[in-house]
Amino acid sequence: MPHLKKEPDCSMDNFQATQIGQHAKQQFTLHPHGKVLAAFSNIIYLLDASKEISWIADLSSPMHRRCLQIFYLKSDFHAGINYFIEQEVIHLGPTVRIDLSKAQVWAPVECDLSERMTIQIVKDRILSAFYTILDAASPRGLGVFLSDIIALSTGYSSFELRDRDNLIETIAGPILKKITIAVTQSD
Repeated sequence: MPHLKKEPDCSMDNFQATQIGQHAKQQFTLHPHGKVLAAFSNIIYLLDASKEISWIADLSSPMHRRCLQIFYLKSDFHAGINYFIEQEVIHLGPTVRIDLSKAQVWAPVECDLSERMTIQIVKDRILSAFYTILDAASPRGLGVFLSDIIALSTGYSSFELRDRDNLIETIAGPILKKITIAVTQSD
């Protein structure tokens, strides 16, 4: 009898995982079976036997420690479909297989708490960015007073009234200065 070549099973959808979050990898190892909790066009939420949630998403989704990313995600899933993991392959329902063997383990970047910024540094950077944006803009109306209001409310005593032939500035400037001082003094 001649050796017949076995045709690939076209009824199966095989996918390769690109990344797996460290928590998802741990959960898949500890609890290798569960069911689909919910399914949407670009994400499938999985609930394992320990009631932990992980999800499968396409590459357009941000990575997370509970996420498994694949290049393309089929969208014909529904809640209640069972899954199990065997030899680094997720068997999702009767026809979908996701190979985890080449997926890179993803973990969030660790923050060095010794390098964290003080609230004053954050405040100064935000104000600097705001002033940069404000300088590039051409405020009109009461908007011309924004930089003065911010300066006065952050401890700078100057409140420049521009010497323009602008009725709003002439009338509103002194009033806004008084309001800003009262607000900053919680008056």
